[in-house]
Amino acid sequence: MNPLLLMLLPLFLVGCAVGASDDEFRVDWEAWQQTRYADLQAPDGYLSLAGLYWLEDGEHAFGSDASNALVFPDKAPARIGTFMVDDSTVTMRIEPGADVMHDGAAVTEMVMQDDHDGKPTVVYLDSLNWYVIRRSRGLAIRLLDTESAVRIGFDGIDTFPLDPAWRLEARFEPYDPPREINMPSITGVDERETVPGAVVFDLNGETYRLDVTGVPGDDRYFVVFGDATNGTETYGGGRFVWIDAEDENGRIVIDFNRAYNPPCVFSPYATCPLPPPQNRLPFGIEAGERNYSAAH
Repeated sequence: MNPLLLMLLPLFLVGCAVGASDDEFRVDWEAWQQTRYADLQAPDGYLSLAGLYWLEDGEHAFGSDASNALVFPDKAPARIGTFMVDDSTVTMRIEPGADVMHDGAAVTEMVMQDDHDGKPTVVYLDSLNWYVIRRSRGLAIRLLDTESAVRIGFDGIDTFPLDPAWRLEARFEPYDPPREINMPSITGVDERETVPGAVVFDLNGETYRLDVTGVPGDDRYFVVFGDATNGTETYGGGRFVWIDAEDENGRIVIDFNRAYNPPCVFSPYATCPLPPPQNRLPFGIEAGERNYSAAH
């Protein structure tokens, strides 16, 4: 699964039972929203993003001084060390006295595991931490700051009024075999994603379908979609929503009240997928999160 999806999974552990009353529906949605906000505001959440530095083969000096290849925020030491990139292996070397830590021990030199196949190597320097991400564009250093102004100043996200009518019963149509698609990305380079099928729903006498990503047998599927509110009431790059997998009869529910903003709405340092052409709806989904009022 795409590393971005793994980071977002905790947002979707709060479910909503079919046939719940309006009160239960609201309570369940509010619990989901609280989980959403807690994940965003976590020290390693997307509100802490503070930098994104793409890497090429060779040596890259990093620190706050403008002479470095990778210029960190002013609060960082002038020269922290170097990243050496050799055939997709990133080795970090730290200058004496820089006080970079990993697992409670000072770092002098180490190979940085990226996030492609599991948990990346994360290192810490005061309120800063960073690790290596791998995307179709290549390798990059993702920098976070727990004292980020965006994180400290976060006070919630505007939403459309909660409306059970936007919780739609649908059906799942599997693709046999699953399809591989190029998912557009804010980085300008498509990501390859597995599409096990589509969620198909009827609205106002018309039938619509949205491709989902994941693998057959997943408990949940991920949907990147666009609609007519994008660029005005909602983020121009679309929104995300997770849905529980289909039941034994192929029935599935998509709740657009849980449509939420990509990380790119909060920070220019995220690497968000964008809606593929087949997932751009011709009408407005007036449910879920609106554009973030403090967007960059």
